[in-house]
Amino acid sequence: MKFKITEDRKFLQLVDSTQLEFEQLESSLTKKPDNWFIIRKKIPHWDGEISFIDKFHRIPIGLWQEVKKLADKFNFHLEIENGDDIFTNKNYNPEDFNSWVKEYFKNAQDFYPREYHLEGARRILKYRFCTEEISTSGGKTLIAFIVFKYLLDRGIIKKMLYIVPNVNLILQTEEKFYEYEDICGKKPNWKSKCVFS
Repeated sequence: MKFKITEDRKFLQLVDSTQLEFEQLESSLTKKPDNWFIIRKKIPHWDGEISFIDKFHRIPIGLWQEVKKLADKFNFHLEIENGDDIFTNKNYNPEDFNSWVKEYFKNAQDFYPREYHLEGARRILKYRFCTEEISTSGGKTLIAFIVFKYLLDRGIIKKMLYIVPNVNLILQTEEKFYEYEDICGKKPNWKSKCVFS
């Protein structure tokens, strides 16, 4: 399979593949949500499936690792034009991140991120385009905080825009970020502003 990255860097565009590769790709990137049968009652003409490959044979770039896993699993040759430099953050230092986590959370009593929180943060820091799927109450806000605070403390970023799907999550996220700082015995070295739309 051969892909190229679209000019807007939002998609992997399938350029060439065998029929078998395309069928497997299409099958693997088509899912039914858990509650599809409920939604289908409201949209009778819908078959209950969500496809992550569109009619133009484009895949959201955040799913590039899923494409790689698929190619590895089925032993398909995979080539992504200009993919070497775009996907991995060459400046990411896992040892520095691990030492920062130990130092930052050392004063937090009975509060330390679980390994899956840290692994999610590591992937976000290591890969430029990363999609994490975490269940409800799984700690997505904590992971976002860890990434934000690490990048801020290391001087890699000065600002961050955090977008959430509803108004309640705006205030909840802001409160949680301040709460995490307090639990760790830190004073925030940042200011927040909530924008509602």
